[in-house]
Amino acid sequence: MRQGRVFVALTDPTPADEAGSPPRARASRFRRETISLAEIAVQILSVLVGILPALVINGWKTVRE
Repeated sequence: MRQGRVFVALTDPTPADEAGSPPRARASRFRRETISLAEIAVQILSVLVGILPALVINGWKTVRE
């Protein structure tokens, strides 16, 4: 259930085991890391460097046909 901007669990958290130790935190499948603007710029530039020559070559090939 969602209240405002906070997600609220509808069930109680996992109970402690018989030894009394607290429940283990659920491991996330994805790690959340910060990403810098420089990394984003490099990724965008890499895509452009890959796509633009392919478009130019395709246009050149089309003109030659």
